[in-house]
Amino acid sequence: MASKIPGNIIQNLINLDLNHKQEDLLRFNCTEKYSREDIVNYSTSTGIVFPDFYVDFLINVGACELFTRYDNRNWGGRTIIEVTEFMRLRDIIDYNEAVSPDLIDNITEFVVIGMNSWRDTYLAIDLRRQSNNFGIFTSDSYPEEWHLETDCWYNFEDWLVLLIEGNGRIPR
Repeated sequence: MASKIPGNIIQNLINLDLNHKQEDLLRFNCTEKYSREDIVNYSTSTGIVFPDFYVDFLINVGACELFTRYDNRNWGGRTIIEVTEFMRLRDIIDYNEAVSPDLIDNITEFVVIGMNSWRDTYLAIDLRRQSNNFGIFTSDSYPEEWHLETDCWYNFEDWLVLLIEGNGRIPR
């Protein structure tokens, strides 16, 4: 099956760091890559069936950290001040439970897959929606009501383009 995410988006994500010299910004860090078999096994064991666009993302890009910004003024080393992170599969269920125990009750319908630390937002997929099913949610709203919000839904591929064009400033 061909990737549903255009190749130029994937290539842009993978090549983000090639022309970047800033010491305080790491644009792309893959934390784990997956095969289609890995994802099928995960879905079988958890009941979480990701949409094709996210399966393609995990296979071609992987769980990753994007646009990690550091504060280098810390005496003990660098401190992360911002990161957009897509969770490793093995961390997703624990992360959802940490965000809200209510999310675990509906994990096969709605799943948090990542976060942005600077904006204090969560990245999630509503597995019941057929389109525009990638959402951005703030920590000051109620997780059990996130699926009801109407102004935070995106097409994942369009959102990735906005993230890259915005140099990591997460669109919302």
